Amino acid sequence: MALSWMAFRTKELQIYPGNDFYIYAYSDTADGGSSRAQVLENHGIIQFIYRLSSGFAYPYAGMGLDLTEKDLIKNPVKFLDFSKYDTLKVTLRSTLSDELRIQILTHDPDLSNNESSLSYRHLLHHTPTNRRWDTYSVAIQDFVIPEWWFSSNFLKAEQSNKFLERVSNIDFQNSSRMMMGFSDTVEIKSISAVGKNSLLGFGLIIFAGIFLAGAYSLKRIENQRKKIEKELQFVKNRNFAYSSSKKLTLGSQSVKDTAEIVNFIGENYLDSELNLESTCKAIGINRNRLTHLLREEMGLTFKSYLIELRLKEAARLLKTTDLQVAEISQQVGFGNISNFNRNFKDFFKKTPNEYRKKS
Repeated sequence: MALSWMAFRTKELQIYPGNDFYIYAYSDTADGGSSRAQVLENHGIIQFIYRLSSGFAYPYAGMGLDLTEKDLIKNPVKFLDFSKYDTLKVTLRSTLSDELRIQILTHDPDLSNNESSLSYRHLLHHTPTNRRWDTYSVAIQDFVIPEWWFSSNFLKAEQSNKFLERVSNIDFQNSSRMMMGFSDTVEIKSISAVGKNSLLGFGLIIFAGIFLAGAYSLKRIENQRKKIEKELQFVKNRNFAYSSSKKLTLGSQSVKDTAEIVNFIGENYLDSELNLESTCKAIGINRNRLTHLLREEMGLTFKSYLIELRLKEAARLLKTTDLQVAEISQQVGFGNISNFNRNFKDFFKKTPNEYRKKS
């Protein structure tokens, strides 16, 4: 049994933490939009804070890691090789969103250039998120190149050319399900690529077969070897150089304080007793600074941010449960149902019952 386990033990390529890869944030501001995105590291955890704004056809905000080594003129010369791995493993959580776009970006030697981010191949997967720390293991073969990428590059859709041996970036971006005007914080604890140690496994299988069993013929072993090799054959891939990226000064005290505020509110917003004073006391920050940071970094007052979080959770419960409106109002921290109904209609332009019927 121990030998069998060893035969299929996994190998893991640790991407974060443990490497000094460049971390960046970006948003639709480069294309004329007004969404916001910030990123920082705090005690070995990446914190990506963003807020989508309307007024742009497809608002977006994201962050990523540049996994390449570059020469003196910033051209990528070395990439990460994912071709020997079959799974991307990510440990993360979010305060609001229930889904993220994760993109593996690969470099196509015949197409990719630093002048156009779209010249790098985009391998996309929609991954669920929630407020708890969870580890998501996504099969790399489940990352697909979207149709819009082929159209943008005037190429015929062909999923086989992914250039996985030339991975340049890993990107995390808002889902289309994220609502406008809400601030979300995504925290990422670890990222790695995982795969089976096929060569070791094959050697131990042969050893076990000959030494322990002795009943398998060489022909059967050879057939088993071919079967394993076929199952572990990975498609090779390509893609990306990011555009309009910006990295926050990770040492910025204002950014760190804002992240702490957002995280605290995100973890406690369902508490009906939560208010500005109790938040300031818990975090150890004065009222004026907290109010200033939320206005400057998030464009919101404490009260409006808290209400938005509660309303977003209420909208989710209306769509996914059969709870009565009064029960939902209590669960999301509104002590008064009339206050809840008024705020909900002001924000969504529908009553809670109307929202539920149209969802």
